Amino acid sequence: VVKQPATLVGHSRGGMAAVWAAAYAPEWVLSIFLEEPSLFIFQPPRLQQNLFYGLFTFLREQLRQYHAAGGTLEDMIASVGQSPANASQTMLEAFGPELVRLRALELDQMDVNILDIAMDGLLLGQENPAALLRQTRCPAALLAGQVQFGGVLEADDVQRILLGLPSCSQTVFEQTGHLVHRERPQAYLQALQNFITGETR
Repeated sequence: VVKQPATLVGHSRGGMAAVWAAAYAPEWVLSIFLEEPSLFIFQPPRLQQNLFYGLFTFLREQLRQYHAAGGTLEDMIASVGQSPANASQTMLEAFGPELVRLRALELDQMDVNILDIAMDGLLLGQENPAALLRQTRCPAALLAGQVQFGGVLEADDVQRILLGLPSCSQTVFEQTGHLVHRERPQAYLQALQNFITGETR
């Protein structure tokens, strides 16, 4: 669609995809902007020890039931809206109808098989994340939250990424979890703008 080399911006599994594309299609990738890339958390045995494993197990079963029952997007919107966002609020109360609809649309269109692949630790196939990083030559930026607030990158993970991507800048957001773009939107946008304009390279 773009028809020219571009900066890839990826969150979580999208960050994994951005690194893979930069390693294997470098002629199409100017740079990569990685927000909490889940490069290491899906590797066994660590996979079975983190909260995403239980979440994905529940989500997989929920989606299979939804599709088996012929669920509609409106059904999914209602379900997501009533899901708990925190101890006292539903998703609808915490985030409003626009974000609830977006999340429902994502789930409605999700291929359930991707959850099987994730839970088998095969999101990168047989690739070793560290080796994949070493194949990547373009400029990169890394945004990380903190594990105690729901982030997926341990301090060692950040160092492994920086070791594999020598030209990578990094920003660690304190008291922020996995969704930096949602929890710190202005800081996220500023970091992205600075990266694209070359101010952090």
